[in-house]
Amino acid sequence: MKKIIISILPIFLPFALTVTLICGLFYVCLQQNYRMNANDPQIQIAEDIATQLNKGNPPLYYIPSIKIDISNSLGTFISVYDENGKVLGSSALLNEKIPQIPQGVITSTRQNGESRLTWQPEGNVRIALVMVHYKQAKGGFVAIGRSLKEVEIRIENMTKMVFIGWVLTLFSVFSLLYIQKKLH
Repeated sequence: MKKIIISILPIFLPFALTVTLICGLFYVCLQQNYRMNANDPQIQIAEDIATQLNKGNPPLYYIPSIKIDISNSLGTFISVYDENGKVLGSSALLNEKIPQIPQGVITSTRQNGESRLTWQPEGNVRIALVMVHYKQAKGGFVAIGRSLKEVEIRIENMTKMVFIGWVLTLFSVFSLLYIQKKLH
């Protein structure tokens, strides 16, 4: 048996490498697709609100009266900041306070017009955040975010499926090579 396994290895290893690379590529593509799609609603909302603010509409008009505790809600929140990054209004709460976006995000958004990122204001709170710069009157920023909790559950499930598929494929290839060698 040991002789058969050793004789199979030179044939098996290229298959194993190919299967591993394909599974790895598949995983990366799916994971990135899940994560990038998590931004879609925020992109649309942020751009629509920025367009309205550039027309001169008042920033606080777009802040919902219902507050969202971002540590446990899957809801989408809206925050509006002035040009210096000071919060004008927000529907987001974390520990009963409006969370502050890092100054680096504000600086980057000012330079690029938009930022899309994963924001982690606390260890167990991960947010898909889109921030858009608007230039009406004094200018400022619109930030739209929502929890990544469900997306991360999907990614975790997908990771398990890819791993199981990888192991089963390697086992199947090895088994077929073993049977073929044993029959000859």
